[in-house]
Order: sequence, then C-alpha cells, then structure tokens
Amino acid sequence: LVVSEMCIRDRFIMAAITGSGDAATFAFNEAVTPHAASFGMPIPNLGAMALISGQMGRTMSPIAGVVIVLSGLAMVPPIQLVKRTAIPLIVGVVVLALTIV
Repeated sequence: LVVSEMCIRDRFIMAAITGSGDAATFAFNEAVTPHAASFGMPIPNLGAMALISGQMGRTMSPIAGVVIVLSGLAMVPPIQLVKRTAIPLIVGVVVLALTIV
C-alpha cells in the first residue's frame, strides 16, 4: 500500500471503532494533510479522502449516533444495520483509494 492508501484505511478504521467521523478527521487532517506533497498528492485530494473515508467509517460503526437513530427508525438492532451497510462501504473506500490516488 502507498502512504495515502494507508491513511484512508487508518482513518476509516478509526471512525468505525470510535463512531465519530468529525473530530478524528479534523485531527487527522491537521496532522497529515500538510505533508501530502511528500506522499505525492495534492493537499485537497488527501483531505477529501480523509473526510470521505472518515464519514464512511462512522456510518459503519454500531455506536455512531446516526446508526442508532436510523436503527430506531427502522426498528432493527444497530448491528443488523451495520451488517447491511458494511460491504458497500468497504467497497466504496477501496474504490475511493483507487480513484483518487
């Protein structure tokens, strides 16, 4: 994996574990995005990848607020909602990594 793909993967995993897409994404962007040129990427591309992968990871977390609210509306357990969305979100992150890099 190239560095930018590892950044996407790590950002996605962190959001899925914590259930937060925003705070960790902003911290990640502050720490890593200024060094995008050393990864061979424009700063906006790396920032956009971090933002999108963070939001996808948040959507895949059973403890994220959005998942809890939507599972309540659908009257299903949060884990069942996550199981339904996990594969499309993982495919989306892979496609994101391949297209922007």
